[in-house]
Amino acid sequence: MKTLTRLFFCCSILLALPALADIHSKLITIKEGGVITDDAGAFHCVQIIQNISERPLWITLRQGEGASACEVTAKIEPWKTADFKCDLTELKPGTVPVAIDIFADEARTQILEPIRDAMHFSRSDIRTLEDLAEAQRLPASYDGIYYAEKLGAREIFRQLIPHADGKLKISAAAIEYVDAKRAVTIPSSKVRDVSLADAGGASPYIVVTYQEADGLKRVGFQALSTPNDTRKIVFSLETAARASVKDKVEPMPGETLGEPMLQRDTAASILAFEKALAPDCAAPKIVDTKVVEKLSGVEVKEGRPVKGHWAERWVVDRCGTQVSYGVSYAADPKGGTNIGITKP
Repeated sequence: MKTLTRLFFCCSILLALPALADIHSKLITIKEGGVITDDAGAFHCVQIIQNISERPLWITLRQGEGASACEVTAKIEPWKTADFKCDLTELKPGTVPVAIDIFADEARTQILEPIRDAMHFSRSDIRTLEDLAEAQRLPASYDGIYYAEKLGAREIFRQLIPHADGKLKISAAAIEYVDAKRAVTIPSSKVRDVSLADAGGASPYIVVTYQEADGLKRVGFQALSTPNDTRKIVFSLETAARASVKDKVEPMPGETLGEPMLQRDTAASILAFEKALAPDCAAPKIVDTKVVEKLSGVEVKEGRPVKGHWAERWVVDRCGTQVSYGVSYAADPKGGTNIGITKP
């Protein structure tokens, strides 16, 4: 099963760059980190830190140097996490120093551990962030787009003609495509996956999988006239899909790392299993989620996670009896996240 998501979970803004190097500490772990951008084009450094000790910790995080540096301090209870976010006045290619100081007291007089690391950004990384910011400003419109209902040999040969007359408009409400022959509308809330497929040429297909009454349907969009728009279109589609469900999906209890759509699809699969396994229970309910294997193996290319996995345990109240499902997540190199579910 695959659902649209990123491996990073910052609500309406996207984490585009890798986290810090794997640090070695007996007190904390960095679950995610990097730089995010919002639809206004502003940059923010973010680190999500977990206290893995048995005592409360006070942590000071300093990112950057000179006038552009920022510093944040927060208390983290045992086994809890905290988000550390700093606004950046500018982001240039090079190295951003990161200093984490761990204290035993609120006055920050008893230091337990100093950690020094850095994040490294290339010009390509920054261009990716700029594209992200632009693509998140909905509605977004793209010209010169080719539409294909079936991705077969005919469509592969179509890419030899470098121009198309279609227009693609993406909003939080709908994905709308119009050309000389057709007009197509897909509600953004129905989108289940956005991925790329090789079209035998320089401009890949952007494959949108969406829900219809009789099942899932796939269509392809191809930026023939402006191939460089491909990445922006993917970002716009993902932003629209997230925006369409952000305020309509009740968040799951507990520690799950998934963003709203990933939570929704995981919950739907588990409750479908419950219907088959315990038909006499009319209203099973998910009551807890726990991370049992932290996020690891992350690899990001052109702003998209192509590797990375983690595992959780989802607990269901089956009309008074608690049962646990194992849930594993893994990034798919073509886009989206694969979900594996182990029944109780």
